Amino acid sequence: MECINSLIPHVDAAHLPDLLARLCDVIKKGLGSSTKSGCAHVATQLAARFRADLTPHAGVLLKALLKGAVSKSAPLRREFANAIGHVVRCASPKDVNMVVNRCRKYYKVAHSTLDGRVAMLSYHRGVLSVPVAIRDRMDV
Repeated sequence: MECINSLIPHVDAAHLPDLLARLCDVIKKGLGSSTKSGCAHVATQLAARFRADLTPHAGVLLKALLKGAVSKSAPLRREFANAIGHVVRCASPKDVNMVVNRCRKYYKVAHSTLDGRVAMLSYHRGVLSVPVAIRDRMDV
């Protein structure tokens, strides 16, 4: 984790699309909770550092984070929900609506309490992070 944290300041906007594509692949196919937790942490750091440059790619990253949030581990769910909250800050209103609608769908179709918890935690972190201007335009 220290190695990745030391490399994030050296990433520039030109390499961001390639990095996000590989990050999404690791989130979807990653083994182990430490790998997934690290991916959520990197997504949080990238959202904080590249707010304007991340906007066109936020939808793809949010989809991957939502898939990664469905985990049996409570700390891992919390980590992904936190990353979703940070990425939602720089996402377009269309991507924010996608997150809100997916969380609603997870909650309505929740066959277990795990799906309901994932949906509500992601919704809570995401909607609290959205600026008021975007929140007023959402289909909530």
